[in-house]
Amino acid sequence: MNILYTHLSTKPVSYVTRDVERALGFGDDVEGFFIISNKSTFANTRGDKHATMVDTGTVLGTRELLESSTLPEKSNVLIFKNTRGMERIAHEHGWNLLNPPARLSDMIEEKISQVGWLGALNTLLPSHHISSCGDLLWSGDQYIVQFNHAHSGEGTLLISSQKDVDTLREKFPARPVRVTQFVRGAMYTVNAVVHDSGVLVSSPSYQITGIAPFTTNVFTTIGNDWGVADTMLSAEQKEVIRSMAVTIGENMRRDGWKGLFGIDVLVEETTGTLYLIEINARQPASTTYESMLQRMEVDRQPHPNPCLSGRQAPLKKGREYLITTFEAHLATLLDLDLSGYSLIPVTSGAQIIQRITDGITDVGEEVIAEMENLGCTVRKYTNTKIGSELLRIQSEKSMMNKHNLLDDLGQTIAHILQRAT
Repeated sequence: MNILYTHLSTKPVSYVTRDVERALGFGDDVEGFFIISNKSTFANTRGDKHATMVDTGTVLGTRELLESSTLPEKSNVLIFKNTRGMERIAHEHGWNLLNPPARLSDMIEEKISQVGWLGALNTLLPSHHISSCGDLLWSGDQYIVQFNHAHSGEGTLLISSQKDVDTLREKFPARPVRVTQFVRGAMYTVNAVVHDSGVLVSSPSYQITGIAPFTTNVFTTIGNDWGVADTMLSAEQKEVIRSMAVTIGENMRRDGWKGLFGIDVLVEETTGTLYLIEINARQPASTTYESMLQRMEVDRQPHPNPCLSGRQAPLKKGREYLITTFEAHLATLLDLDLSGYSLIPVTSGAQIIQRITDGITDVGEEVIAEMENLGCTVRKYTNTKIGSELLRIQSEKSMMNKHNLLDDLGQTIAHILQRAT
């Protein structure tokens, strides 16, 4: 995408992030695209000349990285997810924060306000209502309770008994929640980019959720599998998901949104009915690896990148209008025209996350080497909190066979991790 890389060479962007992986959507060093993040083993091995790795002896959050930054006034700044606090810091420093407004992100993403924002589109959700924990009842049927702030499955509870109800009524009697019908089925994620003249939609990925030993929470998201989604979903279901993303994206565009968002869609296991479950009004966590897989799907170099001089593949006819999800995200935030462009489809590849659990708090280099010998890329994190990321394991192949069932590669990875406990 020549227009983006030409623009960056004269009007650079600095991506400030706690986790450097979120900023690696280009894959390679790009002239005019700078990264400010925490020093880590993974970051050190990349050797990006446009990256500044901050070493304070502790992991700084994005807000702390922004506060300590010496970026000049009028710098273009990009972050993973906007907040009002980060907007304040950007304003105080005179930076141009590229992300959409935090108030809009909150309104769309938070579980209570989202229902009102959807308006007539809330029929896409399973049967639901807004309540408070003090008014919850048990009628014998399982249901889902979601607190207003929840992501990656955290803050989502399955109510299965009177005891579950009593616990919430006791602890949070006045706390508002979204109460939703419990629907069984496979979950899919699709990323989309809102731009000035439309909505670009990526290929859906199967959302890997709640599988041991990667997590102990049945609702926690632990990865994505594009290959198994391509085979599990029918052409009609893919079109329904695409249409759902476009409709939601157009509503977001109406309210001033630009750039990435993601939706989670559940396919009911008996009827095949599709339900909207989540809207992630931010850069979804799968963006970086999806963009990497997109680059693998198309044997072309989309830009005259000075950092890759002498290694560029020739463009094929029409290929210059195929772009990655991350390219589209940044291009639209920079007000570049995406008319005529499409996102590169993805039909294979997967990533799975080992979260820190009571049983798995760390792994040795020999464990990582064993998974790398399977052809996987493994990234280790320095987190210590239960539920946070310990390892990100990526493959050009699938890791799932079908819903909730790991394939041979996935099972081998799980066994390696189980032996490490």
